[in-house]
Amino acid sequence: MVVIAPAELRAGPEEEAEILATLALGDSFEALDFAHGKAWGVAGGLPGYVPRAALATRDTR
Repeated sequence: MVVIAPAELRAGPEEEAEILATLALGDSFEALDFAHGKAWGVAGGLPGYVPRAALATRDTR
């Protein structure tokens, strides 16, 4: 998947979870699971959660 809006990669699904990285427009994100408006996956070798709305499949770009 590709990041379509800047997003914070967080250690947990909660809004107060530690921020591990900030993903920029166009960054890649390997989504492994989706639940409650969040995607769990890997970006830049770091596992974490991002808002589902910040992602799109590469086909939709």
